[in-house]
Amino acid sequence: MSGAETDDPVWSFYARRERWRTGTHDARLLSIADDKPGHAIWMRCDDGAVFAPYDGGFDLFPTSWEAVSHLKVGWPDWLSDHPAGL
Repeated sequence: MSGAETDDPVWSFYARRERWRTGTHDARLLSIADDKPGHAIWMRCDDGAVFAPYDGGFDLFPTSWEAVSHLKVGWPDWLSDHPAGL
């Protein structure tokens, strides 16, 4: 059965190495926030940390407790009200 014959989503992946530049991905981020097709994630090459935006916000996957602590101090308003900060 092909993906068109089932209810399972079809995922395609593309990766490229690119230096992050402020404003470069604004249109894509706004599209994701508006729940339009074309999801994306970003991964840091130096440590593997992940930034995964979605229509309700974004998830961060830091790779060390030091990075987690830095994010908590620098961006406390980003944390949810969940007791674990999830």
